[in-house]
Amino acid sequence: MIIKSLIFKDSINKIEISKINFDHMTAFVGTSGAGKTTIMHALATIKNIAMGESSPGDSWDFEFIDNQKRLVNWKGKFSNSIDLDDDEEEVSSIDYEEVIVGGVTIIDRKKDKTLLNGISLPSLDKYKSMLYILRDDELLKTIYSSIERIILISNDCHSHTKADALRLVSSTFINQVKKVLKDDNCLGIKDIKDIHLSCREKIYFSKHFDEKAFDEFEFIYTSIFPSVTSIKVELKNRYNKLGSNSTSSKSVVYISLDLTNGDRVPQPRISSGMFKSMMILADLVLSNKNEVIIIDEIENSLGVNCLPDIISEMKSSEMQCIFSTHHPRIISDIPAKNWQIVSRKSGEITSCKSEDLIKSNSKHDKFIQLMNNEIYLNGNV
Repeated sequence: MIIKSLIFKDSINKIEISKINFDHMTAFVGTSGAGKTTIMHALATIKNIAMGESSPGDSWDFEFIDNQKRLVNWKGKFSNSIDLDDDEEEVSSIDYEEVIVGGVTIIDRKKDKTLLNGISLPSLDKYKSMLYILRDDELLKTIYSSIERIILISNDCHSHTKADALRLVSSTFINQVKKVLKDDNCLGIKDIKDIHLSCREKIYFSKHFDEKAFDEFEFIYTSIFPSVTSIKVELKNRYNKLGSNSTSSKSVVYISLDLTNGDRVPQPRISSGMFKSMMILADLVLSNKNEVIIIDEIENSLGVNCLPDIISEMKSSEMQCIFSTHHPRIISDIPAKNWQIVSRKSGEITSCKSEDLIKSNSKHDKFIQLMNNEIYLNGNV
């Protein structure tokens, strides 16, 4: 998947993001309050809507290349009127939704009628996107799975930042992934296309079924943290359902670090910076190239010793990488052509490419010009 552009509006909170065009690597730069995190939240909302969530008052126009290399335009709008669902969560009905693939309208949804490839459909869940409701349909399942593979990393993302947060994995899922990796046509962990793996699962399955990929990952990590000699990863059984067979068991991926002094650090005691670096690195090194990684404020929880290496991996990655930062060291290490300078005027957030504002052939001069640019400095007007 490659994200091409986004327009987003939150009419309840009166926030509007003007059209943003994305590159293979996009670094949103700007001062605090300029709107960088709001853009990251909008991208997260797009995925959440595709995954079946209601998002009251939000409208979107999202263009991307799906995993079949097709140009997809997905747009829609939720009503401002709020209802409560059975769990007393706030939900809103969808006013309209449209999915256009290669110029052909696949989904045309209005309040009173929905067409799938020109064929009228019966009334369906008005609070959920058609992309989610029809996610198993041949026309839409690749579009859905493309968005599902977006990797979102924020400051409160437990999978990447909380070493003591343990995610349960079913034995059924484990056996499903093993079967794919053992298939003669599968080239390894990076070749998995139709199964969504968390960062921790990528580490486990590469360790046990793709030695070459795991060795690359471990080499990079131990180069960043020389006090670590090796990464140990295992499944720890949590429980089996009473009266059922082993296919109903649940396990967790458990990671520990062996150090040069002979100590072993268990997962709950791994420092936040070392753990977050490992999880981001796992997504960068062990993912399918069709995944997209989106990181809000990449410098948070990462030490200055590991930032250059993480950025280096992002610059060389086949994946599309989108992130926000206001850290001068990171900005100076990213090619200026990849900067998107973010600014806000009241509730309107805009982003412009650096070439539109900065004129120089010198990397150093470009950075100095950015640091003194009026739009950059006055990002929150």
